[in-house]
Amino acid sequence: MFPLTRLVVDDLVFRPFGKDDTEPLVIGCNDPELQRWLPLPFPYTRELASAWVTTEAERRRVEGEGLHLAIADAADQFLGNVSLKKTHWRHGHTEVGYWVMPAARGRGIATAAAGTLSRWALQQERIFRVELTAAPGDIASQRVAEKAGFSFEGIARSGGIIHSGRTDLKIYSLIRADLDRGVQRATNSPLPTDLAPTLDGDVAG
Repeated sequence: MFPLTRLVVDDLVFRPFGKDDTEPLVIGCNDPELQRWLPLPFPYTRELASAWVTTEAERRRVEGEGLHLAIADAADQFLGNVSLKKTHWRHGHTEVGYWVMPAARGRGIATAAAGTLSRWALQQERIFRVELTAAPGDIASQRVAEKAGFSFEGIARSGGIIHSGRTDLKIYSLIRADLDRGVQRATNSPLPTDLAPTLDGDVAG
């Protein structure tokens, strides 16, 4: 499983989902721009959001499939989601995903979230590679990858699916050796050089 995790970076908090996140989750997941690039259910109902914040996100953490955290500000206002998913413990890799509420975009939150959680994952004993994928038309996600210090590797042809059909995926990666070489410090993203997450439990597969 992933440990129960809470990360604090400047004025951003990455924390487990709670019941108070239900309504903003419904609003965010029904946003047209988000639905354009993520194959989320549509409409994204309150029932789906309630199940996510009460059981589903926690189930995936406990089973080791992924770690899904709400992004909040210092006043605990919900700003979006950042997650590790498709985790393969034997191979030591996972994938980072994220989205930000419409009103919170353009402030570097997605870059900070993706970079922080990815670097945290690479500091764990059994994760050596974090992938980030983006459809060729999703320019905003490609910029997040670049600003967070990910390296572009190539294109997985017909590698993903969105509501309009199958799509190629641009593949980016961040590996543990990148941290040793200081790649993250070569970007302009507001990422800490040392994370001190509050943990409850141990990383296990």
